[in-house]
Amino acid sequence: MVACLAVLIVAVTAGVPTASADWSGDATGDLLAVGSDGALLLYRGDGAGGVVQDPGQQIGSGWGAFTALLATEFSGDGRPDLLARRSDGGLIMYRGNARSGFVTGTGEVVGSGWQDFTALLAPGDFSGDGKPDLLARRPDGALLLYRGDGDSGFTGGGVGIGSGWQDFTALLAPGDFSGDAKADVLARRSDGALLMYRGNGTGGWVTGSAEPIGSGWQGFTALAAGGDFSGDGNPDILARRSDGALMLYRGNGTGGFAGPGVVIDSGWQSLSFLTLVGEGRPPPPSPPAPPSAPLPDGRVQLNAGVRCTPPGGRLRVSLRVRKRRGHPRPKVVRVVFFVRGGPRRVDRRKPYAVRLRLRRPAGSKGRVYARVFFRRPGTRKLRHKTVARRFVMCG
Repeated sequence: MVACLAVLIVAVTAGVPTASADWSGDATGDLLAVGSDGALLLYRGDGAGGVVQDPGQQIGSGWGAFTALLATEFSGDGRPDLLARRSDGGLIMYRGNARSGFVTGTGEVVGSGWQDFTALLAPGDFSGDGKPDLLARRPDGALLLYRGDGDSGFTGGGVGIGSGWQDFTALLAPGDFSGDAKADVLARRSDGALLMYRGNGTGGWVTGSAEPIGSGWQGFTALAAGGDFSGDGNPDILARRSDGALMLYRGNGTGGFAGPGVVIDSGWQSLSFLTLVGEGRPPPPSPPAPPSAPLPDGRVQLNAGVRCTPPGGRLRVSLRVRKRRGHPRPKVVRVVFFVRGGPRRVDRRKPYAVRLRLRRPAGSKGRVYARVFFRRPGTRKLRHKTVARRFVMCG
């Protein structure tokens, strides 16, 4: 891995194929970067592929001395953390507070002997046990899996899961990039080809063969993945050009891209450790939510068809938000409709209605969810409420 990419941060929350936690806690993807003076900077995303604040907010100092940084939920508290590698090989964990900072700001040693690895990745749960793992590349090209124990440590030592990875100039852990609910790995060759390796959800690969998903990536001086920055629920990739322009490549949720890259900011040439900590596919609520629920100053109600849905057919789902008499109407930012293990759609405008194609056996039952992101009048804080309704497959 080239020097400018050896310390790239990627971030995924354990147990969720796409990152589901953001650094600031406002339910939108954020960016972290380290300045030339070692300051740790937070760039808040606007939830639609842009940056709210530029320059970034300083949330730490002295981070330029580390040789690698990773963002992942590693402590088991449900909030994203930062793992930092010292030059002596010590692996240090800084617990995030999900409010733009840290629980204490004091690092905790969680490992040693990591100094010789040429790349570190945080894929989230790669082994399938519901706990966050790490991937590490040795100089000889061997790729090792370190299984996390879900409580700031590891279960055993590294296990080899691949060889021949030494020639790649960048490795990325985007989460579930292929859309099969399993964590994947992306790799860039020196000729600029971008390849995808599909994880099998149990600590290995579906086939072990690379799938080309892009070309012309050789000119980028930094790449970052690990969450959703565009707000559509699919994992994205951020790429920095040599002139400092930051580009967003929107993932399409099925192993490719929704379109060409777009420039979203400039002046990033002096920053390192680019990090995407993104809000992604939401897990279903537990216990299941009712079809209607109160919002501050209003009420939200979900409707999901009136008859059964044939296998392979589309279920029409709609949502209404009603204001309470005498109260200002809450501002709905977006609605995410989804079925666990199935389709997902994002709607940002009235009427909030989508059609979800259901590929389920005849006679089966399930629940469709709608997660409403909203703001109360006069506030900037983004809140959310989830409702659900049952559906039945015909047959």
